[in-house]
Amino acid sequence: MNSVLKVTGALADATRYSIYEYILKEHRDLTVQDIAAQFGIHPNVARLHLTKLEDVKLIGSCLQKTGKGSRPAFCRSRNEGDCFLPSK
Repeated sequence: MNSVLKVTGALADATRYSIYEYILKEHRDLTVQDIAAQFGIHPNVARLHLTKLEDVKLIGSCLQKTGKGSRPAFCRSRNEGDCFLPSK
């Protein structure tokens, strides 16, 4: 499948598109918990949406230590050079 179809497929879901727009507007690293709280969804659902956006390279991720002695958290942010789509 070509890359344009992959991107449009990833953004076809209304919640995922809203998450992508939110990430673009925030200009900061966001955790799964941030996304889940913002959209009122379970963190596992947020993780699924974020993974699909990352798979088509619309967003990137990094590990961030929390300082709480637990495993590092993945933070998501927009990719440099990402495509900007007009609002609905």
